[in-house]
Order: sequence, then C-alpha cells, then structure tokens
Amino acid sequence: MKKQTLAIVKAALESDDTVTDAERMALLRPAPVKKKVLNARQAMEILDVSRNSLRAYVKAGKLDEIRLSPRKIRFSEEQVCRLAYEGCQATKQV
Repeated sequence: MKKQTLAIVKAALESDDTVTDAERMALLRPAPVKKKVLNARQAMEILDVSRNSLRAYVKAGKLDEIRLSPRKIRFSEEQVCRLAYEGCQATKQV
C-alpha cells in the first residue's frame, strides 16, 4: 500500500469512534506473504538433477518436502533456489 493511501486509511480509522483499537490494528496489519511452492519436476529442472537426486536431497535434510497427499509433493521455491545457488554443500535453515 502506498504511503499516501495508508495515511488516508489511518486518518479515517482514527476519526471513526466505532472502530476499536483491536480492529484498527487488524486492518493496518500487513497481509501475510504467500510462499511459492514447486512440484518435483520444476524443482528438478531448477536444480538440474534427476528424481533420485531430488529424493537424496530430501533424505539428507538439504531440502524439505511439503506433502499435500501421498502423491502430491511440493518444495519451497526459496529453498530450492537457495540449494541451486549454494550447491550441494548447502545446509537446511530452520
């Protein structure tokens, strides 16, 4: 949100006596950032590895898998890109 827009919204909320402090804070709180996920094929393409190597990265703890179902596995785009940038010596950040 632009600074001018934020200032207008703040002023409107401040002048409205029906808005509680909790509601005001909730309205002004930044929205959570949605993290991007990749499927196995996309992760393999970025890392330039085979499916077996991708599984080895997961088993070694270098990459976390996100299981949506037994057959649907996703990977954090941020984590995959960091592994691609740092190479196979990268360690998992918690």
